[in-house]
Amino acid sequence: MEGKSYSHRIVATLLNLMDGISRTDGILVIAATNRPDSIEPALRRPGRLDREMEIEFQALETGA
Repeated sequence: MEGKSYSHRIVATLLNLMDGISRTDGILVIAATNRPDSIEPALRRPGRLDREMEIEFQALETGA
């Protein structure tokens, strides 16, 4: 239960920090995950992390 509470506090702090950023501040926030389905929906609303780009992994070919 402690882990969930800790995670909730981190998300709440991140939301507060992101809400304090103005578009005119010249700040760009970039986030990366391999589990987009597990991102808190509040983080994905307009004005926060509202643009998404999927970058597919391509395995390196190794020579024998």
